[in-house]
Amino acid sequence: MQLDALVHDAAILQAEAQAHLHDLIGSGTRFDGSWSVDLGLGRFSQSSTTSDETFTARAGLLGSAAPGPGSWLWAWANPQHDGPVAEAARLVRDLGERLQVAELTSAEVPLGERAPRDVAWRMGAAAILALGPWPTYTFDAGGGTVGALVLTSEALRLPAPSTPRLLRCIGEAAQSHGLGRSSVLTWASQRGVTATPTPDGLLLRLADGDVAVRLDERDRVVGMTGSSRPA
Repeated sequence: MQLDALVHDAAILQAEAQAHLHDLIGSGTRFDGSWSVDLGLGRFSQSSTTSDETFTARAGLLGSAAPGPGSWLWAWANPQHDGPVAEAARLVRDLGERLQVAELTSAEVPLGERAPRDVAWRMGAAAILALGPWPTYTFDAGGGTVGALVLTSEALRLPAPSTPRLLRCIGEAAQSHGLGRSSVLTWASQRGVTATPTPDGLLLRLADGDVAVRLDERDRVVGMTGSSRPA
């Protein structure tokens, strides 16, 4: 299996996890202050600009993408970070071994023509399939290097699926990835939603409504509609 296929499959889940993170600590939220990470403790913190409150989450280091060597280095291959903080990266490696994805099992992965942050996001997508739908936090590590953390906490656990959020996430994911049947089925499987085949695609039945996804003859997502269900 290729990394591209994993990124494709995880696209909607990644959009949903990132949207939930932004709802909690994005610009304009109560936790939109300065951030810090203690890799020794595996703890991420972001302050509030309106109170003394601090948002905290467990932080696992996935790795870093550096323009100098032109490669992504997994945390499990970095002797500076071979402790508990690299456990998330090791679990992603285990997934790569099961699925035979070279980019997840090789200590260093060439960036190719991709920007460091783009590569970091792609590894974050793979992490979702290994760890569950937790968000990726990318950061500048100096010299053009981009690090990637996976954040976990009860606050970051996704709420029950909703029709408006799903429509938004499919739309956002479609702008950066080509979505297909497997993208929708992967989302549905991880989120406990039934995906029923229809003559022109898939029907997702949620607690608050339905989302109909249209697929073309090559199983690519080409449209979607949503309908609400009376409370």
